[in-house]
Amino acid sequence: MGTETSSRPTCLFAVTVFTAFFGVICLVYGLPSLIFGIASAHMEAVHLGASVVGLAATAGAYGLWKVKGWGFNVTALLYVSVIPVSMYGIYLDDSGTNLALQLASIAAAVSVVYYLSSCTARPHK
Repeated sequence: MGTETSSRPTCLFAVTVFTAFFGVICLVYGLPSLIFGIASAHMEAVHLGASVVGLAATAGAYGLWKVKGWGFNVTALLYVSVIPVSMYGIYLDDSGTNLALQLASIAAAVSVVYYLSSCTARPHK
């Protein structure tokens, strides 16, 4: 296992861990309320969305960990989708704290997408 991890670029490792953490957080938020029916009717879509994003992030992190091309694609698509969602979040709440958090989210998403698109560890066909 040591040689498998050491051959992986540090930034790819960081993106993988961050994406896996993001996926687990989304799953922890979304799945229990769907399984146990504790969400109100108008929040079910939010919990379902969080669960879908959590599954996609976890799958993407697994693909990145195994350095699979589909892992790069799933993860890049996930982070590209974060950008308009964060912009909508700014529209809904323009408080200073939310603005700072959403802008940080957009900056992180752009950085990850840029890194994944230029990553030399990406498998080529």
